[in-house]
Amino acid sequence: MYSGYRQIFWGLFLCTFHINIGLIQVIPAFIGWLIVAGGLYTLYDAYAYTSFRKAHYTVIAIAGISLFGFIADFLGKRYEILTYMPILIAIVEFLFIYYLLEGSIQYFLDAGEEAVAAGIKSNLQIYMLVFIFSNILGCIALTIFDQTLLFIYMCLAFILILWLMRIVSRLKKIHQEPLITMQESEINDK
Repeated sequence: MYSGYRQIFWGLFLCTFHINIGLIQVIPAFIGWLIVAGGLYTLYDAYAYTSFRKAHYTVIAIAGISLFGFIADFLGKRYEILTYMPILIAIVEFLFIYYLLEGSIQYFLDAGEEAVAAGIKSNLQIYMLVFIFSNILGCIALTIFDQTLLFIYMCLAFILILWLMRIVSRLKKIHQEPLITMQESEINDK
């Protein structure tokens, strides 16, 4: 589970912080989303929770949408749908986050870690409320072309993705600790 969460973390990092040389993106967002999809597949392969499989499929959809936007930008095409592409990605991203954290909650409940599952559930609830609020604000900002609202929406979206990365990082660390203690116990047994 550690490697799956690690891939998800670094994929989200690459989706958030693009590397550009001039006008050309060296690592476009869709590559980060494909890395996230690989991490989700690792989680599904290891634990077979349907939530992880659903999250995997939603991330594949996000990668496809991002690829479309990347190709349109590269070709210099301007489509009306591209104006609302951040909102479209946000809607699908909403499902991804829900399924990822729901699968994690399910895992911890099955492992008897009710306290960790409850912490993830409370993070999920708060995250979803702020996520919905920020995307409603984003829709309004894009519709009325208000720069101030758009700036607030972008700041909220950035904070939310950093918050998600923090949650995934904590989940990664939780799964790293038992591995370390197992290795230490093997050393102590020798």
